[in-house]
Amino acid sequence: MGPRGLRARRQVLRELDRLDPETDFHRMTQLVLGRIFCDGFFHQALFTVAYWRQTSVETIAPVLVRRGYGNTLTETRKRNDDSLLFFGLIYRDGPCSAQGKRTIARLTEIHKTFDIPMDDYRYTIASLCFEPMRLPEVMGVRGLTERENRALFLFWRAVGRQWGVDIPEEQEEFRAWFYAYERRTYRRTEDGIAIARAMEKAFLDRWAPGVLRPLGAQLLRAMATDDLLQAVDLPPAPPVMKRLSSLAVAAYLRGRRLIPGPVREDLLMTPWTAEYGTIPDSSVVGPKWAKEIQAPDAEMASACPFG
Repeated sequence: MGPRGLRARRQVLRELDRLDPETDFHRMTQLVLGRIFCDGFFHQALFTVAYWRQTSVETIAPVLVRRGYGNTLTETRKRNDDSLLFFGLIYRDGPCSAQGKRTIARLTEIHKTFDIPMDDYRYTIASLCFEPMRLPEVMGVRGLTERENRALFLFWRAVGRQWGVDIPEEQEEFRAWFYAYERRTYRRTEDGIAIARAMEKAFLDRWAPGVLRPLGAQLLRAMATDDLLQAVDLPPAPPVMKRLSSLAVAAYLRGRRLIPGPVREDLLMTPWTAEYGTIPDSSVVGPKWAKEIQAPDAEMASACPFG
């Protein structure tokens, strides 16, 4: 990479410094997750551990194992790719644009087919807000800045409210609720354990094949808390592997601060488009059974899925 290419990549850092998280949270989120920390490996590792947390909630695991976005146990890779595509589309379009509202509205319609308590919707939004904050804490490394954490919270609060989810006004209040909900609802279940194993396998098949497989498995476990590992029936990473994983994650985070990702706006989506060949419209993303489920008219885009 020449000096001009490096300057172009680092321009994103200067733009980020100029933005205000209270008003520019969408653009800040795009830059942080889509340009600085844009690697598919990083996103799927974080997603896998966050999904383990979903499967540990006693009311979420049975829904996921029955249908979820697809058969989570037998079509795990497609389910992962579609979920990460939906997230990428929302990060790209935001909660206020017409296309962003259509994507959120379609997710609303898909979720109406399940009997999901409101608190489980709220927990999912909280995971998207706070898991990127918790990961560095668990691993003892420096992660997002306070401004970036604030932007991420405001972004997903806006998405959640567009979806019809009741979310507290204050960031710390929501984070306290998030941790309390986990303490109340984490259970070790056969469904949750089966899904966690399938998610781990999908990650390792893609990113850590062959001799790298044990290292990839230990990295995921190093990213998890003890209560989560107990819920999904996985042993903790040995101390030496936790230390090595922390050093590797710290090096990645520092390295991306020095050299952000390439000057492209599609990096959050392109790793997950194998089935579609290109970045698809949100109207075609998802399992086959949801093909006919489409967003209603724009004025219905914020309809609550549990109303």
